[in-house]
Amino acid sequence: MNIKNKNLLIFSALLLIVFTLIFLSKFLKFKAYSNNTSTIYLIYSPTCPHCHHLKEFLKTKSLTNVSIIESTDAMKAYYCLKEKNFDWNFGVPILFAYSNGKLIVIQGYPSSLQDVNGYFGGKDVEEKYCKDMNGKPVYDENKNYLYCVMNNIILGNKYSVEYLIDLCEKNFCEKFCSL
Repeated sequence: MNIKNKNLLIFSALLLIVFTLIFLSKFLKFKAYSNNTSTIYLIYSPTCPHCHHLKEFLKTKSLTNVSIIESTDAMKAYYCLKEKNFDWNFGVPILFAYSNGKLIVIQGYPSSLQDVNGYFGGKDVEEKYCKDMNGKPVYDENKNYLYCVMNNIILGNKYSVEYLIDLCEKNFCEKFCSL
């Protein structure tokens, strides 16, 4: 075997090893990732009726691959959000998660007195408010209003919270904050 063929054989073997290692590292990451639990953070105040209503709603959800970390430590939450370039105004309740390099933030939730079928004052009222405030309404496949996005913040209601839970159930929402 001449030097040229020997070098080609060595190069081919190294290339095969590199591709095998890349493949195995992705496979191993996937296996480790599939055993992790997604994390959603809830910051609330003990005296907030909106927060209590949201916590009651969350108790009705059967979460299989999501854990919700609840905290009243607004300063720690502020710095966690700041770390992800989000400037929080300390309004509660706030739910947030981090998935695929993106921070998802839900702020607010109707109190039990404001809740009409999971919306602030009812679906039509909330949808009109969304449009009047130049928000972006989000609809389901049947064109039914679900929730509103304003300045990259999702207005909290039953349907936006279900969206976040579903997102974290299907995709991994990483734990990035020590609350």
